[in-house]
Amino acid sequence: MRAVEEISDEVGQALLDRVPTLSLRGSSRSTVSPGYVSYLAGNRLLNTRTRDGLIRAIDAFKDAIGHDSTLAPAYAGLSSAYALSITYRYDIGVDGYSAAGLALSAAGEAVRLDPELAEAYAARGYISSVAFAPAQTVLEDFTRALELQPNAPNVPAWYANLLVREGYYDQALAEAQRAVALDPLSPARRTGLAYEALRARDYGLAIDQARRAQAYGVEVILPRSIQALALLLSGRAEECLEVDLGPHAGIRAMCLHDLGRTDRASAITDSLRATLQAGTQAHPDFTNVIPAGDLAAYLAWTGSPDRALPWVHRAYSLSPSGIDPRVLESGVFGQLLANDQMRREVAEIRDRIWTRVLRELVEADAELRRRNN
Repeated sequence: MRAVEEISDEVGQALLDRVPTLSLRGSSRSTVSPGYVSYLAGNRLLNTRTRDGLIRAIDAFKDAIGHDSTLAPAYAGLSSAYALSITYRYDIGVDGYSAAGLALSAAGEAVRLDPELAEAYAARGYISSVAFAPAQTVLEDFTRALELQPNAPNVPAWYANLLVREGYYDQALAEAQRAVALDPLSPARRTGLAYEALRARDYGLAIDQARRAQAYGVEVILPRSIQALALLLSGRAEECLEVDLGPHAGIRAMCLHDLGRTDRASAITDSLRATLQAGTQAHPDFTNVIPAGDLAAYLAWTGSPDRALPWVHRAYSLSPSGIDPRVLESGVFGQLLANDQMRREVAEIRDRIWTRVLRELVEADAELRRRNN
């Protein structure tokens, strides 16, 4: 831990010598905390973005908090782990709304413990954005995070989620590109840019960035699903079938349908529908948000937006990120969103999400108080 501090001090001093106008804000985190080693382990695991990595990161952050209940960065990391499990649709043992409540509670505790910690505001901004909190509330958190740590790659990447949600599409793409410039070797940053490019309908950029993300993080499914959708939307369905989509059988069905293999596509979607109606889990590692969202996408894409709408409801009933806004606006749901009544219904579904997450927050806060008392 002394070595970590010495390296940090040397790098900081080198930056100050090279850039005289730069000021480095001090950090209140302490490497002498008995929970710091577990916190570092949690951060490393968090960056993998795999299901196993996120589950183990949650355990590591909880261990850090168990050793030091005042370690604010561990709460921020715990919040991010829960929030990212929602984005990546991993089954971590709690449903999407419970995970959102736990993430919001942990981020709030991080802010309370250390009002100068950029990661705390970034984490709270991220889960609040995913959970459709009021835009001004989310903006205040991201603004504070940027004030405290202007060049943290997570902040522009996560801020892009809010911008696209609110319709500031060009700015969202620019923030995602800035995040990649700040951390070009991060698969998560490349995945974020691929997502923003998909929404911007720059399918070539989406495919390129998704492939780069896979090159840096081959175990993660999300960039593959983005790549497949971008290939489909750019008229390259045959290439879409070459992508290993794991739990995204519904996207594979969309590509098959586009190639005229409708019998095979129908067989896949019939199987997914039966699984969801039976209440069983389609994949052991992922939540049923994936098949519900993919069924909605398949039906919207193949010309049945009225039949897609109930599956949109189902996806959002399972998670606050039922259908990612960037997928919703990518062109897949074009026929559904072109119908004013259906578009309003989707907006009404999302308007109810924050209220439900706040109910989960009450329970999560109560659990946090019990654990720390």
